[in-house]
Order: sequence, then C-alpha cells, then structure tokens
Amino acid sequence: MTGMRTTMRLLALAVSLAALAGCGGDDDTAKAPKPTATPTVTPDPAAGSFPSRPQVIEMFSKPGSGWPRDGYRNGSFLLPARGSAAALAPRPVEPATRGTLSEVTVRVPKGGAAGLLCRGSADGGTGYGLLLSSRSKVQLLRLENGKVRVIKQHFLTPNERSDPGKPSLLRLGCGTGEPGEPITLIYAINATPFGYVTDQDSVDTGSAARVGLLARDGVAQFDNFALYLAD
Repeated sequence: MTGMRTTMRLLALAVSLAALAGCGGDDDTAKAPKPTATPTVTPDPAAGSFPSRPQVIEMFSKPGSGWPRDGYRNGSFLLPARGSAAALAPRPVEPATRGTLSEVTVRVPKGGAAGLLCRGSADGGTGYGLLLSSRSKVQLLRLENGKVRVIKQHFLTPNERSDPGKPSLLRLGCGTGEPGEPITLIYAINATPFGYVTDQDSVDTGSAARVGLLARDGVAQFDNFALYLAD
C-alpha cells in the first residue's frame, strides 16, 4: 500500500503540472487549438490486433482486486479524496512495448479533469495520459520523468459531449514501439473517435508498463474499466 501511495503522489505531481504546461485554463478558449474535423479511427498496423473481448474487466465491486482499497465506493471507484492523483491498475503489461487499449466510464469533477493513463512507468512519472475536463476540454499528454507536454488539445462540440449528469466513455490506446521509436496513440470519447497521433520519440518505462486512472482538481468517479492487450 505504501508503494501505491507513493505512485499516486508522483502521478499527482505530474498531472498537476499539466495545468502549468502553457496550455491555458479551461476558460482560455482563445489560446486553445480550435476543434478540427473528426476523422475515423485508423488502427495503427504496428499495434497488432486486439481481441474482441478485454482480458481485464474491473467493475470496482470487489475491494480486494488490487486497486487502492480506499477508492471503492458503492460499486465505483473515487479518485482522489482531494486534490489530484492517479491509480495504477494492479496488472503490469509485459513487455512494456505491448500495445494496450483501455476504456472506462467517468464522471468528471466540476472544475477538474479525469481520464486514463497508458504506457505508464512503475514510479508514475512517465507515460501517456488522456484527460477530459468538466468544460469539455480534451488533452492528450506525454509524461517523461515528471515533465509534461501536451501532444494534442481540443474542445468537444455539443453533440460530442455526454448528456448533463451522465458519465463519459473514454478510450485510450498505446501502440507498440521500442523506447525512442515512433508510437501511435489512439483515443475516443463517447461515440466519437478522434483518430490517431504519433509520438516520434516514445517514452521509456522500463521492462513493464502500467495503465491507470487520472484525476485532477477534484474527485472523479470511475466505473467499468476494461483493458485489451494486443496479440
């Protein structure tokens, strides 16, 4: 549990830094990139094929499943108690270069943001994150040794958002690729796929990688987590 708390603190620092990465606040629509046309998701050929069913499903109904016990609340997972934090899935991905596709439903905290992590390191300072804010801003992040860079940022259009009071469905995929080589990231929110983005210099997480959940500036409520591993 001590190790998990340490990881949560490290990731909390990294995610919090995203707000200071020079991308502006949620109200700063003038400085944010304008929404672009929504392309159809094109799977990365290098990512391998994903099975039709996830290998890992977590409904957050059993506190003994390996996630931090204090996050379980009535069949869902709350993160964090305050401030910003993250929680890593108990199952590591080996090798770290294996393609992953994770999904979760989330109620984003008012004034905050929440999302997913893939290709994460054991200390939480490296990986790729997808954040959705309560004001419909989407950020795709690159984390490396605690430093954060926004790879892509846009706002959801009204028809891309969840209905008021309803959770959003987030999907984030990390393709294959050795550290330092190109890696393809794919993501989707609700029924809208936003295509893929390539990081030409992929991060190094060591021999194993992690997927997980992120929350910033408030308590996010997660449910129905699923993980697909590429063949």
